[in-house]
Amino acid sequence: MAIRVDADACPDILIVENLSKKYQIDLFLYFDFAHQIQSSYATCILCDTSFQSVDMKIIKDIHTKDLVITQDYGLAVLAIGKGAYVLNPKGFYYTLNTIDTYLMERHIHSRTKHRRGPKRRKKMDIQNFSKQILIYIEREYRTLFIEKEKEK
Repeated sequence: MAIRVDADACPDILIVENLSKKYQIDLFLYFDFAHQIQSSYATCILCDTSFQSVDMKIIKDIHTKDLVITQDYGLAVLAIGKGAYVLNPKGFYYTLNTIDTYLMERHIHSRTKHRRGPKRRKKMDIQNFSKQILIYIEREYRTLFIEKEKEK
């Protein structure tokens, strides 16, 4: 179990870092040369600035049941395909049932002249983001506990 963050576009790295540290979960922050990110806890993985280099490194490193935090729909669909949980910084999960809708929206918006970036996050989004990380941690710890009990 690990948390992997597309740190180029994650506004709440400190929240993720604090929760990871509190529960002693491996945390990996992926970013390119254009960003200056440091952490006293996380493993920082610096990627080059070539197209999709951060996304490809994350995909290469993912293990089943890892938590991936990203706003990138393309990365999300690849991570889901590898068995990871994928959380948006607004606090909602991308799933097999929802990712097609997001990909279609991206396609439609890419064909228009008016490109829109992510909508501004609200305080409730930030609270939900923290809550969803805690839910992930609790679920995975419960699963690990059950597996250890079965081995006995």
